[in-house]
Amino acid sequence: MTTETYTVADAAGLSASCSFTVTVTDAQNPTITCPADITRNNDAGQCSAVVSYNAPTGADNCPGATTAQTAGLGSGAAFPVGMTTETYTVADAAGLSASCSFTVTVTDAQNPTISCPADITRNNDAGQCSAVVSYNAPTGADNCPGATTAQTAGLGSGAAFPVGMTTETYTVADAAGSFRQLFLHRNGHRCAKPNHHLPGRHYQEQRCGPMQRSSVLQRSNRCGQLPGATTVRTTAFPGRNHSADSNGPALGCAAAQ
Repeated sequence: MTTETYTVADAAGLSASCSFTVTVTDAQNPTITCPADITRNNDAGQCSAVVSYNAPTGADNCPGATTAQTAGLGSGAAFPVGMTTETYTVADAAGLSASCSFTVTVTDAQNPTISCPADITRNNDAGQCSAVVSYNAPTGADNCPGATTAQTAGLGSGAAFPVGMTTETYTVADAAGSFRQLFLHRNGHRCAKPNHHLPGRHYQEQRCGPMQRSSVLQRSNRCGQLPGATTVRTTAFPGRNHSADSNGPALGCAAAQ
């Protein structure tokens, strides 16, 4: 506001004055421009990323304008995974203000990790065509909280695993939807350890009396008849009775010829 005064004086020295004011109102808002939205991947091993930017400074037609951050974390901060809104406001001496905002988005681009035990090999339990096998179930890890680990294939620790190979699969998934799968193989022999006489199979020799040549032996197994192993040939000799293991399959001798 400015006061304008005018005075009139006559020849006798008399005078009169009048005044009025001129008020100019600042009706122009200050201005401010924010950076473009920012997207970053997380820092390695972290659930955040340190992000720096040029903080905006407002401008005004009159001096005295001030700029302040009114929301967000600020340049150089560790921004968490997700979206953070940064807001800056400029205010002038007339009480006018203007604001701008932009987002800082940190993406979790790091896969979770999981390590399975080494492959396991066991002999069958006595008299069973399976073996109870226990192991330490793996638990996944991630750079961000919220990862979950689940068994997605197989029988699980402590189960009775059948003869043969069973694959145990564990999957860890994080909150961002990334996942990793690892496989554990449980190898089983055919009811017991292999024997060099019958590759991959057990055998038991039984003396059936004096023989000078081979006899046909019928072969059975507690696991049922094994494909391709209905008969084997062996030669028995007087006074010999060999057993490969106590859980081997049984052999019935044909009559001597």
